[in-house]
Amino acid sequence: MEDGRRVFDLGMLSERIIPPALPTLYTGIALTWLGVAFAVWARSNLGQNWSGRVTVKVDHQLIQSGPYAFVRHPIYSGLLLANIGAVLFIGRWRCLLALVIFLAEISRKAAKEEGLMVTEFGEKYEDYRRRTGFLFPRFG
Repeated sequence: MEDGRRVFDLGMLSERIIPPALPTLYTGIALTWLGVAFAVWARSNLGQNWSGRVTVKVDHQLIQSGPYAFVRHPIYSGLLLANIGAVLFIGRWRCLLALVIFLAEISRKAAKEEGLMVTEFGEKYEDYRRRTGFLFPRFG
């Protein structure tokens, strides 16, 4: 037990890499909430274009408003930010490993989505790609 809680022992993965200081914990909580809120905002902007699978829907539209004006995959961006917050809050190696695995998976899925969008929207999507960032806003 640690701090009165039962901790599942995963060896080194259970070790802390970030000490549980209050500013770090509060920052982790804030980033988690901001990330989830950003992802929810992005999902609501997609409306009926959203799908859990990589697919093009009937009458699919290229959404470029709301968070999509800044990044092409804002749901993933928000969830990535929330995961970074969890790493700060929980502060263990296993969280960092989960973050790396999550980043690899969303990058793979987003690249697959990009290929589909280029096929569907052609030059319109290429122009959108030049103006926006993949997971992070493009500055300058």
